[in-house]
Amino acid sequence: MIKKLLLLVSLLSITISSAQFYEGFENEAFPPPGWTVLSTGAGGAEVWERYTNFVNPVMYIGNGGAYIDRENIGMGNTEEDWLITPQLAVGENSVLSFFTRTSQYGNQGTYFQIRVATEADPENYVPIQTWTDEDLLLAFNAISLKSVPLDDYAGQNIYVAFVRVFTQSSQAISGDRWIVDEVSVNANVTGGSQPFNTISGALSYDQNGTCTTPTIISPAWVNFAVTGSGLDLDIAGGSFQFNSIELNQDITITPTISNSLFTVQPPQVVHNFADYGNLENTLFCISPLGYHPNLEVHLIPITDARPGEDAKYKLIYRNLGNQVHTGSVTLTFDDARLDFVSGTPAPDATATNTLTWNFTDLQPLSMGQAEFWLNVNSPMETPPVNIDDVLSFTASVTSQHPDEVPANDQATLEQVVIGSLDPNDKIVLEGSSISESQIGNYLNYVVRFQNVGTAPAETVVVRDMIENDLDLATYEVVGASHAFTQRREGAMVEFVFDDINLADATTDEPNSHGFVAFRIKPKNTSTVGTTFSNKANIYFDFNYPIETNLVETTVTQLSTPVVERFRFALHPNPAKTSFSISSSQIPMSVSILNALGQRVKIFSGDLESFDVSDLNRGIYFVEVLTSEGRMVEKLLKE
Repeated sequence: MIKKLLLLVSLLSITISSAQFYEGFENEAFPPPGWTVLSTGAGGAEVWERYTNFVNPVMYIGNGGAYIDRENIGMGNTEEDWLITPQLAVGENSVLSFFTRTSQYGNQGTYFQIRVATEADPENYVPIQTWTDEDLLLAFNAISLKSVPLDDYAGQNIYVAFVRVFTQSSQAISGDRWIVDEVSVNANVTGGSQPFNTISGALSYDQNGTCTTPTIISPAWVNFAVTGSGLDLDIAGGSFQFNSIELNQDITITPTISNSLFTVQPPQVVHNFADYGNLENTLFCISPLGYHPNLEVHLIPITDARPGEDAKYKLIYRNLGNQVHTGSVTLTFDDARLDFVSGTPAPDATATNTLTWNFTDLQPLSMGQAEFWLNVNSPMETPPVNIDDVLSFTASVTSQHPDEVPANDQATLEQVVIGSLDPNDKIVLEGSSISESQIGNYLNYVVRFQNVGTAPAETVVVRDMIENDLDLATYEVVGASHAFTQRREGAMVEFVFDDINLADATTDEPNSHGFVAFRIKPKNTSTVGTTFSNKANIYFDFNYPIETNLVETTVTQLSTPVVERFRFALHPNPAKTSFSISSSQIPMSVSILNALGQRVKIFSGDLESFDVSDLNRGIYFVEVLTSEGRMVEKLLKE
């Protein structure tokens, strides 16, 4: 789906004073001078007001807009809410223009009207434009620029009314909100109804580098930089569309990719419009620069693990390189203490201790994901699971390409089983401490939220202030449970889940959860004793924020390398072609690491022998993961 961003660069020949119109909604007082708000019909309580809580999308100018909320007026009743302009003198070829959005998906039974009259009495207003919920916007949850010709009123003084009309057809439907901003009357130099030009584009990929038959892709982390004519924008995602009404000015679009693994054709485009009504679409094509295959996997606990209850997790696998990958992502877990419940999508293969999902043609800069539920044993089952027990997981991703960075092909999670806890929390997957040698590595944060109310939450906002000792230049979003938009201001990051309609735990507990995950590195000035402290605020609709727990990670000196919780031995060692493992615990997974600590092979733990015939002679390390923890033993390959 093409993400749309509409912006007003400048206005043409405004025929009314800026104090009344152009900046009217920026005034602290509402309505602005000369404006009138009123309601008629069954409800009578809801009227237009000034709205400053616009977090997605943001206001176009400043932080104010005109806003009318949804309302429950009772089945069969009708309500009209009016916002009336001051009296306007309409010139030739004039057009009423404004930015607008609603908040509910689909048709909520609401009508949005522009009405005009030559006197202030509402009885004499005539509708000149009517939209339904479904046809008001170009795309759901996007701000749209609307233009209504006023040709029939040229040379007259008129009043213009924004009227929301709602007839309640059922108890469950309360109509839709209406937000308008940047209302203006412009002289339309073309005489048409759209005094602007549209610029759009998308990203594509061509393995061969010719860009003759590229494939449209949906990259997870590509921005388009827009500059010129007072513009300085970054549009996230693999596509863009916005409107500009500036003439005879250069507008430059440049794709920005976080690595140097691609060539881009064209590297940028420049648009310059002499008149209106133009549509310019550019298909930017990327192709690989060299051969750099690189997959990455993340394992995120969406809910806590509690004895006897289901726990939810998400696998996210990302293509960080410049090759197309076909492969699989595998989860290894303790099947004796955890039972697989379900997955979305369903795993392609299930076996004792393992779940496997296959993927095909994962494009560069794109990502895939899978959610799954596991049931935790209760204290009455065999083996029992109790509070403070540790559940261990390993996720790994493989494909047809030998990975250039094998270290990120595997993710581990050790989850402590808990009892009751606030479901809105923040966790760091690396735990409460890291060693000094880990300062250059990422810390992975997850903010989890749950709607514990009695009705669906329409909007959820997560606001996080990044700790000063963390390097903002390395900040990167890993994934989220639902679609969101992001806003950053200095050290503040804000994730807006607009129209999420998150189910309430009372009626649909499994779907009442959500999360957002990001990662960031400590500053290289961090030393032993540095503590990274952080918490987030979570907003459900218009309620007061919920503050999460304080999560802390401290840089500590490395003490005893590994606490021995179980024993295992390798036979034979040295090994020529293969080895076997004898252990006091059943291995869940076995990995071979080279002398640099890089994973060169990953095995399922239920094998009788492990093939190393393809490895060169030298010293390796065998890492064994069981339900009791992780141990490492040196292996000599002859």
